[in-house]
Amino acid sequence: MGVGLAALAIAAWFGAELLLRPAKLPEEAMQEHPETPIDTRVEHMLTEARVLLPGAQALLGFQLAVMLTEAFGALPETSKVVHVGSLCCIALSVILLMAPAAFHRITFGGQNTESFHRLGSALVLAAAAPLGVGIVGALFVAVTKAAKSACNRRGRRVRRRRRADRPVARLSIAATRTRWTQRKQHRLRGLV
Repeated sequence: MGVGLAALAIAAWFGAELLLRPAKLPEEAMQEHPETPIDTRVEHMLTEARVLLPGAQALLGFQLAVMLTEAFGALPETSKVVHVGSLCCIALSVILLMAPAAFHRITFGGQNTESFHRLGSALVLAAAAPLGVGIVGALFVAVTKAAKSACNRRGRRVRRRRRADRPVARLSIAATRTRWTQRKQHRLRGLV
């Protein structure tokens, strides 16, 4: 199920863009529209990273907090391993999303260049894959926990009914025995 959801997420994120990408424009059409300035493209790329980063950081914080609860200890080993794996993927995604701003300031001295735009765009695109895997892993753990909880609740209800029915059954058996005993005594008295 998790692999299917991961494939669906990747297909939605990357496959749709490939299908909807316009065909290459002829040279004449490209000359009519001047190229977007590098400053604008770099600002858009950095903004994309800034938009994705808070969501990834929040998910990372929640995943770290979950590990400190008692409920995490009660999870099956498979869910724990998947949770830790998704935690690592989300941490990698956060690192990749933070990297373009650091490269821009430290390595490129705040200059907007084509090489920085290519590097930053590659880092933002690369961050989407581990983020998707991390989300799918977290979803797997949550669905597994919910399904197990639902099965346990259903089983407890059945057990509770059985336990609750025991006294009623005992009373019913006792009442039947009492009636049977009373009838037998009446018969014996009538014969005596």
